[in-house]
Amino acid sequence: MRFVPTRALVFLVTSFAVLTLAPIHGRQAASKQKPAQPTFRVQVEYVEVDAVVRDKAGQFIADLKKDEFEVLEGGKRQDISNLQLIDVPVETQPAPAVLAGRRFEPDVVSNAQTPGRVYLIVLDDLHINPARSVGARKLARQFIETNVAPNDLAAVITTSGNRKSSQEFTGNRRLLFEAVDKCVGRKIMSPGLADDNAVLGMATGKADEQQRIFNARTTLDALAYLAAYAGTIHSRRKSIVLVGEGVDYDLGKQDITSGPTTTPADGQAVRPVGDLADNGVPRRELRDRLNDFVVAANRGDVTLYALDPSVFTQGGDDFIDIASAMPGDFDQYGQEIVKSARLQDDVMAAQDNLRTMAAQTGGFAVTGSLKAAQNAFERIRNENSHYYILGYYPSNDKLDGKFRKIEVRVKRAGTQVQARKGYQAPKAGKAAEAAVVETKEGTSPELRDALASVLPAAELPISVVATPFRGAAGNGSVLVMLQTPPGAVQFVEKSDRVEGNLELSFVAIDDTGKTRGGEHLEVAMPLKRDMQAIVNRTGLLIQSRVSLPPGRYVLRVGARDTSNDRVGSVHCDVEVPDYAKTPVSMSGLVVSSEQTMLANPRPDKVLTTMLPGSPSVMRNFGQTDQMGVLAEIYDTKLAIPHDIDIVTTIVGEDGQERYRHEDKRSTGELQGADGGFGYLLKVPLASVPPGSYMLRVEARSRLDIDHPAARETMLRVVGKS
Repeated sequence: MRFVPTRALVFLVTSFAVLTLAPIHGRQAASKQKPAQPTFRVQVEYVEVDAVVRDKAGQFIADLKKDEFEVLEGGKRQDISNLQLIDVPVETQPAPAVLAGRRFEPDVVSNAQTPGRVYLIVLDDLHINPARSVGARKLARQFIETNVAPNDLAAVITTSGNRKSSQEFTGNRRLLFEAVDKCVGRKIMSPGLADDNAVLGMATGKADEQQRIFNARTTLDALAYLAAYAGTIHSRRKSIVLVGEGVDYDLGKQDITSGPTTTPADGQAVRPVGDLADNGVPRRELRDRLNDFVVAANRGDVTLYALDPSVFTQGGDDFIDIASAMPGDFDQYGQEIVKSARLQDDVMAAQDNLRTMAAQTGGFAVTGSLKAAQNAFERIRNENSHYYILGYYPSNDKLDGKFRKIEVRVKRAGTQVQARKGYQAPKAGKAAEAAVVETKEGTSPELRDALASVLPAAELPISVVATPFRGAAGNGSVLVMLQTPPGAVQFVEKSDRVEGNLELSFVAIDDTGKTRGGEHLEVAMPLKRDMQAIVNRTGLLIQSRVSLPPGRYVLRVGARDTSNDRVGSVHCDVEVPDYAKTPVSMSGLVVSSEQTMLANPRPDKVLTTMLPGSPSVMRNFGQTDQMGVLAEIYDTKLAIPHDIDIVTTIVGEDGQERYRHEDKRSTGELQGADGGFGYLLKVPLASVPPGSYMLRVEARSRLDIDHPAARETMLRVVGKS
């Protein structure tokens, strides 16, 4: 009987990406419920394969043309319809260190930077010994530190569905670290250490054995679902980085592709074992589920890399437990149980399963030493940095569920090609569905499709900042500002004027995967030619607000130029503080330029009355400009009269302070009313040399000087011109 996934497993996919792959259900319990919004189907007949091409010296070749490639499927040459070179700098690009090496997180998100690598970091907490939780977290943190750059996208998810250890796709290392640090292993004791000596598939009456089987099912199903989801991400290589000790059942030799596989990073071969066709039903079932993952991964062009946290101890802690146990355990036949041998069998089976899953998807497993793991980080980074994406529509369009062998060739002499060996064709009636996002009514299909994508759309360049303020009824009021660069929006000639139209849509997704708010706008811009000249010279600014409860959100923001259907989208992380419960807190920062006036067809009513000049998202200023800085400071201890000290600084990348302003405010100004201080500062930039800087505003209550509230943002001074 097939395992019906629990609610936690359903959350597994929806929580980290806020997307659904045709709702996840059990294998026998199918739901007929349809999503409220239209579903965009992936064209299952379209195949993508990534290929790494190197010369004899092992160097990546980056100048190949489409006519130099050949793709054969089942021995028949295919017509390559698309070729894309992905060449991401191997070196991870740390965020600017502007204060004595402390990393700074920019609050402005732009689609101008080409996205880099795509990682799904899966913490298999169901197969991590609780005693090795620290090692697993350390391994995942080292991978993120070494391999994830700001322009990369990584998600963290657990096989158990633990929401606290989940993080949607982001390039923010801090958010990834926070999710990893909450992971705690919950592996059930391996059979070799258990008190019972039951054989897999036999009824034992022991809860632990049933839980082990349940956990194995859950992990393998979760990986299959994640591989299917990752397969809907196109034009990038997708990698699952699995941190876990592996399913510790001997499932037999897996040979899905029938082709050569990648050598494990630790140099150990997959241990061959016999056919298990006549073994117990649970074992065959688990093997089928492992096959389901390999099929989904190969169909979606997804690579799995496995990192075993036992590399820190080589499993020695388990053998210590055995050595310290009381002797005298006997099996049902009266024979003394040699637990060390059983444990060794369990470890070998688990590592074999890790190697199998990795090798059958073109990846590798690290089950040896910590040094092997550290070397593997570089190898993973290299393999996900330089490659070609080849897309084609196979000549064999039958949906028969059969394996299709793929061979990628390059006509240029002296080349070596690394590519997947094939994929399983889908069966009729089982077409994959692309992701769905609950956008606001009226959102165009093009824009909805962009918002559903993990990768940002970059045809229309946009920059976005989401700034939280205190709102009504305990909620936050998040100001969303979108800016286009000069000349990005196209205008159509209409007699004595020009007309442009920009469609905007955004949704806010909370950490449970629910859509909590958003908006859809149609911004019509009939402009006189002198105003068009301003837009073409300075760009365009659109403002909107959304009310959100305290919590962490991902804003998916998109814009479409209706004149040419160019679309741009970004994902923006935003945290709304609980302003009502925090003694001293601060809104986000809004900065303005008195010199550069942006066209603003939908100004925010609050900012219009408070902020001098035009709000700026891109935050580039000349030395002759005067920058406005706006923030609100909130204090909940108004019953006790006191002062609040406010300090604004501008600090360079070298740590040198270039500007400082100190101010003092009294709670008496509020006259007992519930609210906050409006803080506005005009900063002349004439004495600030050209360069990149961090602007910091800090508020410190004299009732609690050890817990200040602070906000930071990045700005750039570009000179007097």
